[in-house]
Amino acid sequence: MSAGPVAIEADPRPEGDADRPLCCADALALAHGVPAADYNAFLVSARTRAAAYGVTLGWLVLRDGQIRAETDPDGLRDMIAQGHTRKLAARDLASAVVQRRSGLLTVSAGLVAARILGAVTLVTGAIGGVHAEGGRLDVSADLIELARCGIPVVSAGIKPIVDVEATLEHLETAGVPVLSLGAAYLPTLYCNDTPFPLDQMFSSPESAVAAIEQQRILMPRVGTLVVNPVPRAAALSYAEVSQWVALALEAARTQGIKGSGLTPFLVGKMNRESGGRLMQTNRAALAANIEAAVRLTAALTGAMRPSGA
Repeated sequence: MSAGPVAIEADPRPEGDADRPLCCADALALAHGVPAADYNAFLVSARTRAAAYGVTLGWLVLRDGQIRAETDPDGLRDMIAQGHTRKLAARDLASAVVQRRSGLLTVSAGLVAARILGAVTLVTGAIGGVHAEGGRLDVSADLIELARCGIPVVSAGIKPIVDVEATLEHLETAGVPVLSLGAAYLPTLYCNDTPFPLDQMFSSPESAVAAIEQQRILMPRVGTLVVNPVPRAAALSYAEVSQWVALALEAARTQGIKGSGLTPFLVGKMNRESGGRLMQTNRAALAANIEAAVRLTAALTGAMRPSGA
């Protein structure tokens, strides 16, 4: 006889956080995009900034079969250090919960978890997209869940390792609005000077609130992609990044790298080609996205704003 479904358990938030709106963060983006030596400073800074806006920032993980929004920097850092970094997508969650596994959630699984936890927003580095190769389309589960979870996702656009134009077309077909926070062209995690223009621009997270609320009324099950430009001082050129992407993809094909190991392989190869600049930009983009996401969370829920903000 098979066992019944395992109850989903959320991370109990620290005293004083329970009444704050929750912004969920992508722990995979941290593990892949921030140097391990910088984890503690990055996590403490992000938590402090979120608290200043009256928001709880929780990093999404699965720990021993429990979906958790980790608010303790030590707990998340230790989990990554102990090697619990298995990448879990939406399709993996049911069996991973039943089998009491641990891992970090992709955007697709993160959207499912964010809905369960009652989060207002989800923040990541950049979302996955459509891979078009050899006449075959491989559509990221990120896009599927974004079109049916109804939660705004804040990111520095779309990962440059995918077919960005095909990804935008997929989002349009699925009815997912792409709202820009001041970027005339779609950012692709490391750069802003891409050839992909955007037509729904807002000057700040606060000014995008009305459009997101209207989306919830018109299409309540469909999420919104809120794209935040890469900080200007850290942004790389699109032409340069495109060269690194091509080199990394060719290396992956040559070495037969596929599946869950592909993204860390590509990021590592591109970072080496960039002389370490890629990781610096990734860190800056994730920090900026968190700032935008907690501001958006506060504005959507009427939470407090820090003095002088």
